[in-house]
Amino acid sequence: MLRHAMDRVRRSAQPARTPALARGADPGRGADPGRGADPSRGADPSRGADPSRTVLQPGQLSPEQLYAELAWYEKRLARRAFHRAAEPADTDLSSTERRFALRRRAKEQAAVRGRQDGKLPSARTATVLEVQPQGSNIVCLRVRKPAGFAFAAGQHVKLGADEASVMRSYSIASAPHEAHLEFCIENIAHGELSPRLSQLRAGDVVHFRGKARGRFVLDSQRDVHAMIATKTGIAPFRSMVLEALNAQERRAKFIILHGASYASELPYREELESLMQSHPERVVYIPTVSRPNEAANAGWSGRTGRVDLLAGEVLPQHLTGTRSSSVYLCGNSAMIASVRAEWSGRGFECRSEAFD
Repeated sequence: MLRHAMDRVRRSAQPARTPALARGADPGRGADPGRGADPSRGADPSRGADPSRTVLQPGQLSPEQLYAELAWYEKRLARRAFHRAAEPADTDLSSTERRFALRRRAKEQAAVRGRQDGKLPSARTATVLEVQPQGSNIVCLRVRKPAGFAFAAGQHVKLGADEASVMRSYSIASAPHEAHLEFCIENIAHGELSPRLSQLRAGDVVHFRGKARGRFVLDSQRDVHAMIATKTGIAPFRSMVLEALNAQERRAKFIILHGASYASELPYREELESLMQSHPERVVYIPTVSRPNEAANAGWSGRTGRVDLLAGEVLPQHLTGTRSSSVYLCGNSAMIASVRAEWSGRGFECRSEAFD
């Protein structure tokens, strides 16, 4: 799992390589369009090897350097996966996503070893206040906010079940003005962390590492915010909307489209429907299920179909222009790529956070 990342480090030390290879481009595929290069023009000579990156042999990598190295490679794989998801005939997407998952797991295992060796920051703890099941495989985890913990609506933080466990980033679903923190956890079968978080009960503790991070936040200069989510991707949007309604600084409008296979996978649906009723001039919330004929959706009377298709129908009715409206995407990377390709192509700013 680590061999490709180590090879990329060694390649950066060889001046005979082209600048594109020194930056880690896949020699079998040419320049990566997801990084902005024009495939028809070859490598950009201005994008040579990063002189700030220290060249080390595999045995010389400390846990901190290994963590940073794999985090860089993870971001590159994510960008490639998002770009290629927009090409329906591209058979490389599933392979790229598997590589992405393998490198993320290796990075997390390296971080665990670093914490056990005392070379990475220790985690803080917070007491679980309440666990609210949402269907069969999603729970909303409410915990006491640690003293001094601050964040902006839409940001995420690393969570773990204990000091030695792997840690994953989870968007904060509660608003900054609230006295607690809330997280929306999907229990992934055979996952390393989500099953353990899903089994926590009131009085247990959850572990944090570092501070809240991320630039997936509301653009306060826009008047219309179109938010498209799948499943637990609704979490950062709930935080943004609750904070904006509480602040009452601008009369911004929120168009929230929420998709899942089953109605039970739509956390916060009742709350968001209630917000739409109490703030009809500011909040539009439309949930949809993509498998309406299955028994688990018996009795569903709302919209049906994929949420990316729903966006193509609904957004033209609400977006007021490229300077006054933004599109926010959170959830499945294929959905993100599809909607981004459509609306960035029309000139709209698209911000995204992937939940895969």
